[in-house]
Amino acid sequence: MSNSLIKGEFIGSKLGLRAPLVGNSLSPLFTESELEQFQQDQSRISQVREFSVIMDNPLVVPRQLTIFHGFLKLENARFTDSLNFTNTFFSQSG
Repeated sequence: MSNSLIKGEFIGSKLGLRAPLVGNSLSPLFTESELEQFQQDQSRISQVREFSVIMDNPLVVPRQLTIFHGFLKLENARFTDSLNFTNTFFSQSG
């Protein structure tokens, strides 16, 4: 996608592998170190969720995650609108 002109909103989460955030369904998709990092991130999200309830502003937690293995190269790409990588995890393996 390098050297591209992207017109309109770019929804990057539609490009990766989609996985549910339920039980152990993510285990086969990650290396051991990636799964450990993801679990740490989930712990932080849980803490933010608890704080948001206390502040009477509940956080909506996604039921699905988009995973990118490897690299997404956007060198010299130009965008005419926003980029959206909501609920996207970039894996370092690939």
